[in-house]
Amino acid sequence: MKEMLRRTLLALLCVALLSYAEPSIKIEHITGGSLPTDVYLTIRNVGDEPVRGLAIYVNNELRKNQSLYLPPGRAIKTYLSLGYGSNLINVTTPEGATDSIEIELSEVLEEVATTTTLPSEKPARFDYALPAILFSSALAVAIAWFVMEKSKGKKENKKRRFRA
Repeated sequence: MKEMLRRTLLALLCVALLSYAEPSIKIEHITGGSLPTDVYLTIRNVGDEPVRGLAIYVNNELRKNQSLYLPPGRAIKTYLSLGYGSNLINVTTPEGATDSIEIELSEVLEEVATTTTLPSEKPARFDYALPAILFSSALAVAIAWFVMEKSKGKKENKKRRFRA
C-alpha cells in the first residue's frame, strides 16, 4: 500500500512539473558591427526548458539554422548581414518558441533625432502552473492522509481483536 502511495505521489509530482515547462525565447539586444548592415542579435532562452536549435528568418527567408543547446536563462549572440530598408527578423525554435523584431537600416545619415521602437510585450497570460502544482500537492497530501488513516483503523481493529 505504501509503494502504491509513493508511485501516486511521484506521478502527481511529474505531472505538476511537466505542466510548468514552457519554451520561450527573447531577442534582447541588438548591436551594430563595423559596417552599417552588420547586426548582432542577443537571443536569450527565457523559458523553463532547454532550446535545442534556432532558425533565424529575415523577411520570411531562412538565413540561419543553428543546432545548439541553450539552457534556460542562457543567451547567444549571433551575426546577420542585413540589407538597407525594413528588415523583419523572426527567430523560432524546434520546441515552438518564437520572437520577432523589425529593424530599419538607412543608407543616409540623418541629422534628426531617431526613435527606437522596441517590440511590445505580449499580453500577460494567466499562468496555470502554480495552481496546478498546488492542486496536485493538496491532492497528494489528501490521498496520503486518507491511506494513513485507513491503515490506522485496520491496526486498531487488529489490536481490539487480539485483546479480546
